[in-house]
Amino acid sequence: MNTGGEAADQVIKMGLNGAEVALRITGVAAKEVATMLYAILKDNKKSKGRTRLENLIKTGRPLT
Repeated sequence: MNTGGEAADQVIKMGLNGAEVALRITGVAAKEVATMLYAILKDNKKSKGRTRLENLIKTGRPLT
């Protein structure tokens, strides 16, 4: 019986399982961040100042 080899195998398996879980969590987090950044960059809302200026120009009133 080689109990030392079995213990080493278990330690390596636990380490690999832990690394796999960490990589999956990191991958999911990276995916969520990428989705959030895409949504932020895609949202082309006008700023309030530009919208107000366009509304003033459309009304035709003199700008003072």
